Amino acid sequence: MYSVRGNRKYQIENKNGQWLINGKQFNGSINPEDSTGFIISEGNSIYKAEIESISDDQTEFSVSINHIPFTLKVKDRLDLLAAEMGMKNIGKKKSEDVKAPMPGLILEVNVEAGEKVKKGDKLLILEAMKMENIIKAGHDGTIKEITIEKGQNVDKNQVLIRY
Repeated sequence: MYSVRGNRKYQIENKNGQWLINGKQFNGSINPEDSTGFIISEGNSIYKAEIESISDDQTEFSVSINHIPFTLKVKDRLDLLAAEMGMKNIGKKKSEDVKAPMPGLILEVNVEAGEKVKKGDKLLILEAMKMENIIKAGHDGTIKEITIEKGQNVDKNQVLIRY
């Protein structure tokens, strides 16, 4: 599920190949026109959507629909879950420690001490509440220490990686 906020707020999700917008089935089509444009049609209405720019963290998009500009802010399932759990600013503040956002099980560790990482690189996978959560680097840096290992259970706010 995605939450998109522009002038209005929309909940967008795909269930069994069907797109739902605010819980209602979208009966139109979205077809790529080129690398930055789409043709959206529903019934007798046709819209030309173009992506003008994308923020570095890919959460804010400047788009135009039929040449009318919009700014869209996008939150994915993990962002929505973090906000629901009272962790609205997760990943916003530069930190030297990567902490567990919730209790869970370490399924995979994708980095080693001494390795250089860039913002957005996958550091590890944490299974929590029957979901696999990819924990990514919040900023560029070098891994100083990994305090966990694959198969280990962790508590909320436990330090997982230092960099």
